[in-house]
Amino acid sequence: MPDYEKTKMVLGDIWHIVLLIVLVGIVLGVITWVGLIRCNSLPGWCEIYDPIYLSLTGKREILIVHGDDGIGDPQLLAAKLRDPKLVGVVADITHISRIRQGNLQSYDLVIVEKAKTMSTEQLKYFIDFVDAGGKLIWTGDAGTKLSSDDELLFKDDLDVNAAHNALGPWARKQGKNTVRFDSVISVQYKGSYCEIKGCSGEIPIGLLQPETTGNHQLIYGMAENQQLYAGTYLGQDSVARQLDFAIVEEPESIGSKRILTLDYATQFKDKNGKELGRYFPIIVTGGLGEKVAYFAQPPELFLGTYWNYETGKNEIGPMNLLIANLYKFYRK
Repeated sequence: MPDYEKTKMVLGDIWHIVLLIVLVGIVLGVITWVGLIRCNSLPGWCEIYDPIYLSLTGKREILIVHGDDGIGDPQLLAAKLRDPKLVGVVADITHISRIRQGNLQSYDLVIVEKAKTMSTEQLKYFIDFVDAGGKLIWTGDAGTKLSSDDELLFKDDLDVNAAHNALGPWARKQGKNTVRFDSVISVQYKGSYCEIKGCSGEIPIGLLQPETTGNHQLIYGMAENQQLYAGTYLGQDSVARQLDFAIVEEPESIGSKRILTLDYATQFKDKNGKELGRYFPIIVTGGLGEKVAYFAQPPELFLGTYWNYETGKNEIGPMNLLIANLYKFYRK
């Protein structure tokens, strides 16, 4: 066989190999984008996927959205994300009043906290963001206080034979249309712990129970028998912060995955004495590829116990692994 024929065959083989690699890359990119796999499932894939994805979409990494009231400390969350020992990424931060649909679409991951008051129109922005493939972390009581002209959705709006009971502040109506944000985050709000029980001091509320395997990446590495805390906590930066969390439930009709549960150890009663149960969701994920997560307590407020080798005792401090895990799960 002439040399030029051999060269032609070799070049043809190389072209087929390159084409195969490109096709495999495209398939991997698509299934990573829809959330069927995480890029860290394959060694080195994140280093290839992330720059290409962000350059093609023109998106920035993380946006923290906050308001003026509610549970959470967005500045502390941003500081923890900036900490190179935890994540080392600069997140943009903005007030809920500045949000429009186009603003959200510019980001890959949006985190919402300390935004209790939220209009129905603003809730719709986040629904559209998720529908367009965005990743959303919703926390605490964000969006549970309606603006002046907003309307709740009642059970008899959906079924004329049902009782006239509100489904909760995340289920609303706008004219003849229903706005079911509760279906997006897979939970319904019952109240915040401190509003119902009152909070003073640093109080352990109950044990945190991981999902069955304990290996979900959002809680990977969490020590056993950790407590959930509420009340006032003086942080390592000497700033007193109010620790609170939302009491929520998962309707059976809404598909979700329970990642972390609070065991209250006894029946929890609301202000009217109604028993709400003993076990409550603390971290819940939903959507295709778990692209949506709900944290009943914002991640920067979680406390944990750790062994202080200098004092020789167990002490209480920030559970920073949740911040690192959150970033790895949703950005990797």
